[in-house]
Amino acid sequence: MSLFDGLARSTPSTSAPQPGVNFLTIVVSRPMVFLPAGFPALEVRSAAWLDCYTSNNSGRFMAPKPLHDRLGETLARNGWFAKRPAALKARLIALAQVSTAEAGHWIYDTGDEAEGLYGVLSGSVTSHVVLDNGESVPVSISGPGSIFGYAAQVLGGKRVTTVIARERSEIIFVPQHAISAMVQEMPSLWLHFAELATEQLVWAVRGYAELVRLSPRAQIASRLHGYTFPWGGGGAATIPVRQEELAELMGLSRKTVNLVLRDFERQKLIETGYRHIRVLDPAGLHRIAMETTQ
Repeated sequence: MSLFDGLARSTPSTSAPQPGVNFLTIVVSRPMVFLPAGFPALEVRSAAWLDCYTSNNSGRFMAPKPLHDRLGETLARNGWFAKRPAALKARLIALAQVSTAEAGHWIYDTGDEAEGLYGVLSGSVTSHVVLDNGESVPVSISGPGSIFGYAAQVLGGKRVTTVIARERSEIIFVPQHAISAMVQEMPSLWLHFAELATEQLVWAVRGYAELVRLSPRAQIASRLHGYTFPWGGGGAATIPVRQEELAELMGLSRKTVNLVLRDFERQKLIETGYRHIRVLDPAGLHRIAMETTQ
């Protein structure tokens, strides 16, 4: 069951929020609020843009930052989104629905109907592939600015992965019926979404090719370099991944990953810490990832 199943078709009076999901205040040209029962009352402003309210540990709400600004800033880290026409980016931001998923919450499951595209505004999610024997294998982590889940539109309309929140995360969702309506107005936009689906398939194939051809050292360098984009815009970044988690994602032993990371530390490419890896020299990692197979 998708995190957003029924959201686009529901009304506040008939929708029941799922456990573990807190919906953010959404303010449009006519104010209306979609909140679970018991959620603290929020001031609703009459505006033609979206507001996002956050709270501190005292439960008091702090000043909101326009959600459309946060969406634009975060999605700009995504290579596909950054290259789209301004009109398309604006429409996608306007159509985006944002909710909060707690750690461990399933965003969607393998075999679910593909009903739109997803993204990460804050936090991160893990994608799993389910093998024929029923084993669920984690294969990738998607951080802020990532867009995922659209390739299923060209794979029979069914989800081919299971995606789960790694931590408390803000998840972006744009319903497929909204995308279809937008493209009916501007048919040329289909090409952009075809590019998105193709790009996601290419990344999956590329990951397999790296597994087959690259050394463990080059594989790890490539993966860490890739993670600098959601967490650092391609520059130095603190990546919230544990060494044992990185080993599982890459199908390598913890000993191998530990040895490679220690070597990277000696070269001043990274620093390891508690539940994170800080990338100091993304360009250096990229050079290692580009090393030819001996």
